Amino acid sequence: MTHARERHFIKILQATLEKEKYEKVVLGIGDDAAVLGSLDKHLVCSVDVQVEHVHFKQSYLSHEQLAWRAMAVSVSDLSAMAAKPVGALVSLILPESTSDETIRALAEGLRMASDEMQIPVVGGNLSRGRNMSVSVTVLGESNSNVLRRSTAKVGDKLYLTGQVGSAALGLKALQQSSTHLDFRKFVERWQRPPVYLKEMAAVAHIASAAIDLSDGLNDALQLVTESSHVAATVALEKLPFDTGYREACEALDCDPFELALLGGEDYELLIASKEHPLLESFATCIGDIVVGDKNVMYTYNGSEQPTVRQGDFVHFA
Repeated sequence: MTHARERHFIKILQATLEKEKYEKVVLGIGDDAAVLGSLDKHLVCSVDVQVEHVHFKQSYLSHEQLAWRAMAVSVSDLSAMAAKPVGALVSLILPESTSDETIRALAEGLRMASDEMQIPVVGGNLSRGRNMSVSVTVLGESNSNVLRRSTAKVGDKLYLTGQVGSAALGLKALQQSSTHLDFRKFVERWQRPPVYLKEMAAVAHIASAAIDLSDGLNDALQLVTESSHVAATVALEKLPFDTGYREACEALDCDPFELALLGGEDYELLIASKEHPLLESFATCIGDIVVGDKNVMYTYNGSEQPTVRQGDFVHFA
């Protein structure tokens, strides 16, 4: 399904399901997670699923890694909204041939993720199906300063955590059965997405908006600028690439900027905020929120670059 068709379906769902307003719904369909009001804090909810032959192949990662990854991609939404995890629900769909060893491995991966992210698995569901899938629903809590993607302000700086493009490169290496040592760290980066719960909790009172990078940096920039009714300028030479990333891209015959902007799979965070040392301790400033006609304008060493569109990528100078 294309991004445009996916967004079209989301708009239909949003228009249908939000006709009737509920007292407890602070923020519903359309952001990284839903926000429900509680006694003194908001309940922040999100769900994601990893489906065999859609999101992964079993040859790409172990069952422990699959479970860890499934938890991390859901928790990434809580990170983007600066929410504190309070519990997770896990739904497993497993083939008839699934062994006890596989179940134990999945459970161990969930346990490791639960311990590291400090989010207890409090329940879920188990069902049989042709292909394996792991669905994780996460619940978190936040005060009234919950971060949204629709509240970026003109004058904010744009910060990007970690390194962009690495996970997409790792997935491409797996798809091409490239097992050279030069690609190992990128494969591991795809298998184990980062989580920024503590860092985001520390900057919740500073940042204006945030979003996680599940479908690529360009997609995240478009969503933030559209929903916040602002524009953005991004300096491509400032994008944080991991050591050896450009060389590994060349070896796999792919453009490093194309992967960084359109590849997805990173689960890094894009944050709009005023300048602050706390942001600069774990994120790189890549641009600015501005007033403008274009949603996103890219520059490279000061020169404006063509508009980036999914499926119509122009290689940068």
